[in-house]
Amino acid sequence: MIRAIIIDDEKASREILVTYITKYCKNIKIDGTAVGVVDGKDMIEKLRPDLIFLDIEMRDGTGFDMLNQITTIDFQIIFISATKQYAERAFKYSASEYILKPINIIHLITAVEKVKEAISLKMESQNIRLLIDIVNNQKNEIEKIVINNMKGFKILTLKDIVMIKGSGTYTDFYLSDSNVVDSYKNLGFYSYLLEDGKFIQVHKSYYINSSHIKEFLSTEQTVQLTGDLIVPLGETYRKEFAQRFLL
Repeated sequence: MIRAIIIDDEKASREILVTYITKYCKNIKIDGTAVGVVDGKDMIEKLRPDLIFLDIEMRDGTGFDMLNQITTIDFQIIFISATKQYAERAFKYSASEYILKPINIIHLITAVEKVKEAISLKMESQNIRLLIDIVNNQKNEIEKIVINNMKGFKILTLKDIVMIKGSGTYTDFYLSDSNVVDSYKNLGFYSYLLEDGKFIQVHKSYYINSSHIKEFLSTEQTVQLTGDLIVPLGETYRKEFAQRFLL
């Protein structure tokens, strides 16, 4: 049985969540509910839950304010928010579960099942710390990313990623130390990496880190990267590549 608590300053939201969890989420036991940052921190320290359903914006602060006050995060978290835009970019780079209000039952069940798997694998709390660091970063510069794999997740530093290759429903991350990290997510899932300009798409199956480009061969239409990795430059992406690097 997974012991859980709910931290949310809205009474109606707490009651709905308790009802949904009780009815639709097996093996989850709600040990208590809290109404804010101070109350929530005290309840965590007292009950030591396995899982927390945590509202982000509350009357006495945010869920991140509360987490910043906790030394040891040895529990899983499902974040809940009424605001779609809040920390949206940060959540893309982490493996944290995030559901919107009003709560969709299917989304809740899916998030709970993922957390159950994480608990069974005893996944570390590094992911939560990474998420907090991203949210607290005043420059809004993302330096790390969480990669989901069959064993749990792995945290990678973006500057160390040379190339990302899509292989059907899976994705491989090629690193500067010659290691390769696999993910069960497809390449399209990681398309948000293209938003900041650090990575560019050069082929339907490849994203590359622009800082790792060593050479472009126009005769072969290939790009050579750190570690002697060579990727094809697809016809669809040649104009954009030329505008960025060749003009």
